[in-house]
Amino acid sequence: RDGSVAVSCTADADCEADGSYKRRQCSGSTGMCWCVNPVTGKRLPAIDGVNEGEACESRCEAARSRVLSSNSLTAFIPECNAKDIFRSCQCNRMKECRCVDKYTGEPAMCRAAG
Repeated sequence: RDGSVAVSCTADADCEADGSYKRRQCSGSTGMCWCVNPVTGKRLPAIDGVNEGEACESRCEAARSRVLSSNSLTAFIPECNAKDIFRSCQCNRMKECRCVDKYTGEPAMCRAAG
């Protein structure tokens, strides 16, 4: 961590050594599991109800895994930041780059420098 985000995992949650939340949280009494943002600990409803053995990937990480497993030269490889947000500039294996929306990873207009 770069220290820019204060993380304070609560005592009733599964925590990493650095104080962040483990991405997958489970109830000891029901066995139900869900995914959380590792910085805030807030539930991620889009990937709620995961099974015990399933991993919790963010939308960005899941997109990156799909592209990397495809071995495509022209597919843009999603890059994610520590907050599970798409980096604004995404490139493919041919070093072609484009701007994307930070929340969806979909192509977006780039702002001109100036």
